[in-house]
Amino acid sequence: MRIPLGVALALSLLLNLLLLWTHRPRGPERTASSGRASCSHPLPTPQPAEAAAPVLSSAPSPASDASPGPRANPSPPAPEPPPIVTLHAHPAHVPSRGEITALRSLLSGKLSPKDWIGLFPEGGGDSSRVAWKYAPSGDTALAFTAPPKPGRYEFRYFPADGSPSVASSPAVTVFDSGTRPFVALRVDSPQVRAGGPVHVEWTGLSGRALPADWVGIFAEGSDNRAFGPWAYVQGETGGRLTLTAPKAPGVYEVRYLLDDGYDAVAVSGRLVVLD
Repeated sequence: MRIPLGVALALSLLLNLLLLWTHRPRGPERTASSGRASCSHPLPTPQPAEAAAPVLSSAPSPASDASPGPRANPSPPAPEPPPIVTLHAHPAHVPSRGEITALRSLLSGKLSPKDWIGLFPEGGGDSSRVAWKYAPSGDTALAFTAPPKPGRYEFRYFPADGSPSVASSPAVTVFDSGTRPFVALRVDSPQVRAGGPVHVEWTGLSGRALPADWVGIFAEGSDNRAFGPWAYVQGETGGRLTLTAPKAPGVYEVRYLLDDGYDAVAVSGRLVVLD
């Protein structure tokens, strides 16, 4: 039996549609509750990018040490010990506003360009300084102008712009040049027996005498504080008095000193004390 052409074409079209439906791609399934598509194999969750591994240096860091444990702090260098110096003043008696010299000699240690010498009232604190100068290296003589105010002063030595002082000079006496007396002094005889009388005569040439001015017998060349027999002049501008010679034989001299102090303004000739 022959199939009509029209029916054959219709059957062929239906067969092709059936084949297309059977081989269609399968899409994502939809959930019944949300109606949205869901994958049977969920997509992987994006992971954060891994941090780059640090680059290690072969050299140790400044704070590290070859051995474990805390690193010990280096000890600071020991400070330089202060220098040891001697300090003197010349002359020992100077008129106000006259010139006085500080003499420095190094005994040991190291000097600094910032070492300095100051002039102070005797016994006064470091804040009582009246003058100062830097002291260059080596043995040094520095000239100062004496203060206008009479009194006893001393030099002090300070290392490296610091304090306290490391040396001081013997005291220097500053006197008022307008009132300082000048005296002629002599003894009657250049020789005397031990314990015998020494006749002393003085004459004021200028200035004024004070009740506490005095005369004394001293070993030749000794300090003004190392006196022997003595007596006040009682404010007289001239006169005579008698002292008792020392008991020890030797070479002596008589000095005239001011105002109960140790500032000698006149010295007699030699006085030889015989046994």
